[in-house]
Amino acid sequence: ESAYNSLGDADRHSLRGVVRTVTSAFAAAFGHWSVGVGVEDQLAHLRQLVGLEEMEGLRRVGEFLDYECLVNSQLCVDTLLSHDERSAHVEDFFFRTVHLGTECWAYVVLSRLDTARASAAKGKWRNAASHLRGCARVFDYLGCHVMMLSSMCLADYLPLKVEIEGTSGA
Repeated sequence: ESAYNSLGDADRHSLRGVVRTVTSAFAAAFGHWSVGVGVEDQLAHLRQLVGLEEMEGLRRVGEFLDYECLVNSQLCVDTLLSHDERSAHVEDFFFRTVHLGTECWAYVVLSRLDTARASAAKGKWRNAASHLRGCARVFDYLGCHVMMLSSMCLADYLPLKVEIEGTSGA
């Protein structure tokens, strides 16, 4: 908070704009979900710190995605530690994170597809369509997200893929 107050007017205005953009995009993408992603409180606090009003899509009461269920975090940590001891590639953690994040979102899509299929079987077409639209948005996001992996040297990808096998539930 004190760091924000020490900024000049132009920098505070710029930062407020960035926070507004990021939190608005988050609320638009995830605000209608029946469970929280897990960062809503931090984003709401960030808005408060820069003097922005509360946002409906950032208030979450109830359940959140269970990332420990989706990603075996201890295996990820163990893999990273063993990998760092023998790797000279400092960018591997970045690629590992992108890969695992993509798999986590794929797991969310699979769950929403199952829900859409069950809704369609019961004749609840609007609900099914809503879940399918959500899947399409996630795929649209992942299309851009996963392209970060294309900057990785192909020769380095296979060993990394083998090392992180089993670290996600997707």
